[in-house]
Amino acid sequence: MGVIIHCRGEVIVAEPIVKEELIKFVDIESLPAGILHFSLVDRATKSVLSQRICFVKKDERDHITLSMEKERYGQREEVEIGIRVSDASGAPVDGDFALSVTDGSSVEIDPMSQNIVSYLLMSSDIRGYIEDPGYYFSGNSRQITNNLDLVVMTQGWTRFHISNILKNTLSECRYEYESSQYFKGTIKGAFGYWAREPSLMVVNSVSKDIDIFELDNGGPFRIAGFDYTDSTSFLIQARGRNGNLVSLSLNMEPFTFKNNII
Repeated sequence: MGVIIHCRGEVIVAEPIVKEELIKFVDIESLPAGILHFSLVDRATKSVLSQRICFVKKDERDHITLSMEKERYGQREEVEIGIRVSDASGAPVDGDFALSVTDGSSVEIDPMSQNIVSYLLMSSDIRGYIEDPGYYFSGNSRQITNNLDLVVMTQGWTRFHISNILKNTLSECRYEYESSQYFKGTIKGAFGYWAREPSLMVVNSVSKDIDIFELDNGGPFRIAGFDYTDSTSFLIQARGRNGNLVSLSLNMEPFTFKNNII
């Protein structure tokens, strides 16, 4: 037999079990935060004999400190805010961050509801409905820890296949990683074949900026690197080799979004 510990499809521990070894220790500091799957596996058939999931909770959140020159500002007065992001040891954190500003009197945040941390570390990795998922990240008391353990104990089997994990074969993502806005489509000629060395002219209807992209062929293309505000519209025109206006068929692929939105 063997024991496998994996987190989000990545194998953390994969070791055989000998008869003399009734207790196996794993250093929790070497384990990532989130849902961990412990599986007892028949090494001959690669079948799962027993499985248990648990949650490793670590205080690895960055600390954010805001500072302002004064407590109150007048209407439409410019506000300067100093933002410091540091890790648990107090060292500055380097990275890309998103910031949103809301009206505190109009937008009320429910600390017990779903949030980014609870979804990424817990809800997205186990089955079943979880009531008040934010509660399990609201503190480190013994009661919260015990309740969190009860939640993961009742979720049953998961979607991972042990044989695929051991082969490092994961299912293909249905949605691409979105690092920027993009255009996707195809360009065909008059006879239905991929256009040869076409170009794409993109006109921003708001700023009137014009960008021209040279393509090797009219097969499925993807042009990325855009960053425009919401509701910006574009005029897109396909041109032939050397920018000539010829009879071409441009088919733009519509955007698709995952239904499960946090």
